[in-house]
Amino acid sequence: MVELHKETDKDVRKNKMQHLGEMLTDIVMPDLETTETGSSLEINFTIGKIKHTVKQVR
Repeated sequence: MVELHKETDKDVRKNKMQHLGEMLTDIVMPDLETTETGSSLEINFTIGKIKHTVKQVR
């Protein structure tokens, strides 16, 4: 989070944000079963908002 906050390059920041979203998904939903629905995880921080959406197929 600190590195993400300090990053000034837009592309690097986007990559770090995506990586953080993937890590949070692994922590919050580690045994996610795939179905024909979707799920979304959204977390608001002081420095910004992270939204990670997973589309699932059986």
